[in-house]
Amino acid sequence: MLHPPGASPQQTALALAVADLLTEPDHPRVPGTVTSGTPPPLNNGLTTVRHDIHLTTAGRTHDKFVWQLLATGQLPI
Repeated sequence: MLHPPGASPQQTALALAVADLLTEPDHPRVPGTVTSGTPPPLNNGLTTVRHDIHLTTAGRTHDKFVWQLLATGQLPI
């Protein structure tokens, strides 16, 4: 999980929760999922997938985004 300078703790916590959901616990040879609560820089050779997250708390809905970082070998076919 990435926590860039200036990122909010709440958005980072959400990114960590999403990474946990995306990681397959039954496959110990598969590395964990890397996520970011803010848009990561795209000049690092990685591909990003934006996940739209809809949260409902206290009767209110909040739309958030979490970015998953994928190396070339991890791209879905």
